[in-house]
Amino acid sequence: PTDLWRAGDVWKTVKVLTVPGRLEAGRYSIAVQLVDAEGNAIGDYAPLPDGMTVGTPPRTYELPSGLQRDAVDWQNGIRLLGYEPRDSRPGALNLTLYWQPQAEINTNLKLFVHLIDDAGNIVAQHDSVPQEGARPTTGWAPDEVIAEPVHLDAPPGTYRLRIGWYDPINGMRVLLTDGGEFAILPAPGVIAAP
Repeated sequence: PTDLWRAGDVWKTVKVLTVPGRLEAGRYSIAVQLVDAEGNAIGDYAPLPDGMTVGTPPRTYELPSGLQRDAVDWQNGIRLLGYEPRDSRPGALNLTLYWQPQAEINTNLKLFVHLIDDAGNIVAQHDSVPQEGARPTTGWAPDEVIAEPVHLDAPPGTYRLRIGWYDPINGMRVLLTDGGEFAILPAPGVIAAP
């Protein structure tokens, strides 16, 4: 606490900054400011000399043609716009899910995709930060479209897909706007025999 500081002391602190997904690529200034216990500013901002360079991934705001639309909304503003089956080989199911944030996402979330049988048993699953870690949800810009390829290996059969989001730190699932913990895609996934 600062009331224990003495003249001439040197203190070090580490602060992790989350860069909002809405920022464009470029050079940004960083400044610090002291606040009191109630959060009121003490003095002026002090700019740091080096600043920070922010890079952004390529972004798209358009949906592909041939998309099977199936809008599903989560309480944090993530929307599933739909999905697109991809060429699947025997013994596997491939598809691309298309997501769109309606607002900034402040938590790095993981996506889960469960391939389930008629009894609701998980036959195969895919858990990941989108695009194999390259597109964490905190870096999503509002209204951009994020494509997430999914590949699942399973025995031949007809299955359904159960999808959702969770916080990998505490395991808590993000709820749908209707309160559910996951969505089930209406079109079945058919896996052919190898």
